[in-house]
Amino acid sequence: MRNIREINEIRVLKAVRENAPISRATLARMLGLSRAAMSGIVQRLMQLGLLVEIGKGQSTARGGRKEILLALNAEAAVLLAADIDVGEVHLGLLDLEANFMREHTFQYAVDESPEQVLEELVRAFRRMLRSAGVKRSSVLGLGLAIPGIIDYNRGVLSEAYALKHWPGFPIREYLEKKLQVPVFLENDVKALAIGEYHFGDGFNVENLVTLWIGEGIGAGIILEGQLIRGASSSAGEVGFNAVATPSHMDTEIRSLLLPDQTPLTWSDVLTHENLRRATQLAIEKGWLTSTNGTSDPLKILVKRANDGDDLAQRILKGFGQFAGLVCTDLIHTLNPQLITLSGRIFSETQVVYEALKKQVMRDTLRSPVEAVSIQPSQLGPAGMLKGAAGLIVSDLFNVPNTRHSGKVQRKLLT
Repeated sequence: MRNIREINEIRVLKAVRENAPISRATLARMLGLSRAAMSGIVQRLMQLGLLVEIGKGQSTARGGRKEILLALNAEAAVLLAADIDVGEVHLGLLDLEANFMREHTFQYAVDESPEQVLEELVRAFRRMLRSAGVKRSSVLGLGLAIPGIIDYNRGVLSEAYALKHWPGFPIREYLEKKLQVPVFLENDVKALAIGEYHFGDGFNVENLVTLWIGEGIGAGIILEGQLIRGASSSAGEVGFNAVATPSHMDTEIRSLLLPDQTPLTWSDVLTHENLRRATQLAIEKGWLTSTNGTSDPLKILVKRANDGDDLAQRILKGFGQFAGLVCTDLIHTLNPQLITLSGRIFSETQVVYEALKKQVMRDTLRSPVEAVSIQPSQLGPAGMLKGAAGLIVSDLFNVPNTRHSGKVQRKLLT
């Protein structure tokens, strides 16, 4: 159980982070604390290096002294973040606002054991910490984003279609023993949603969905400020839903985008691999000419579309229409304020995004469509790493109750 002082310290840190720059007096009113209590809390947090004074605000209406403003000291602690993908691992050292201090990427053979991959991860983190001159005591924890369904109690993957050797391996236990820090394990797309909530356009948006499209498709869902995992931790697995087809879709494009399989799910259609397949088919039919300098059909498609090629744009518009149907289902079911779109197909071309939005606007149920903003993610290629770091921040700023372990909070406040 945490004492009242520690709980109030976390409340103050959270309020400063969400509202900075902010004065002591405003904080006291906001949190229902006396000025004397607030003064003591702020003094201690400044001694710990967690808060900094950043100047003065406006004078009061009566011409009184300008109040000194406070902000979180993002450099007060270090977050370790890891994104494990098929054949590749991305690592980062970040501060409390997800600014990168160091980044590193390494490849591994897909038949390597989890222990081999994690051992290289540990060695890489140790090198990065030495290079950055970071003391181990400054490290709050490790957030790890990984594809698959997580057993949170055991800290393992219970199901993983991409990482076939990993289910059941004690990932959290292994890494906590090696690195001696708290480890937070999360599905990669759910971690993306956490990253949007803490560091992206979804900062403190209470009802948020992140839709990711890449070598697979998935959604991360935050409702009423809480990440939704579901009864079996599989909330957001929209790739397993059956495909629907827009009635107005171009039949020629439909023939390219729908593989000759039945039944079809969104994971058959809304992936980079399916776009590559459709592009290659269009090239073979002579509908789309290749582009010199690349052997990747997806790069060919995006370049041709951005150059104004009609067929390339039609293919990507059809892809966007399909993605718009997924977004419409998410809007009807979850009624979010914001949907962020993540993945290179949204960052490298506007065609898919624009077609997706037009498809959503065709919906006849107006109020939820008009209530939601849909936009490409601004987190960039490192979004999953920032999401992994966000797992630690989520634990840190969760005002604890009697059942909360408070590992990260205790580490920061001592």
